[in-house]
Amino acid sequence: MYQTALYNMVAVFINLAKGYDMDTQYITALQYATKHERTKQWVIKLCHAGRLAGAYLAGGVWVIPEDCPLPEPLRR
Repeated sequence: MYQTALYNMVAVFINLAKGYDMDTQYITALQYATKHERTKQWVIKLCHAGRLAGAYLAGGVWVIPEDCPLPEPLRR
């Protein structure tokens, strides 16, 4: 709980500096992984590849918009 509030506060400052919309809530890579029943490492790889829209690195922690959808698989 405390970590999430801290990450949201960091996200607010970064978004203000970049001029982004402030209505978006952010979660960590671990919370995103738990929400979508994936591993944290898989989510971090998606972040590095730029496949999660709006995700960015803040103080060594990936923060992702809470409403960010799961990307489509590259293989079919």
